Amino acid sequence: MMILEALSDTINDLGEELQEDNNLTEFFHALSNLAPTMIYCEITGNPTNVLQFNHLANQLIYQNKK
Repeated sequence: MMILEALSDTINDLGEELQEDNNLTEFFHALSNLAPTMIYCEITGNPTNVLQFNHLANQLIYQNKK
């Protein structure tokens, strides 16, 4: 819940700035790709790039559906 509240605050603070140029695209790229990869690397200490983390995330999705 804390993460969602912080994210909501960030979106509210950025307001119209997200609507300009490619800011919304960059925001969602950071939110969906860069941030989870960074958090994973910090928690595990395993240096992982975005593509490697995407593969891991897809494995978790598949594992969770079983």
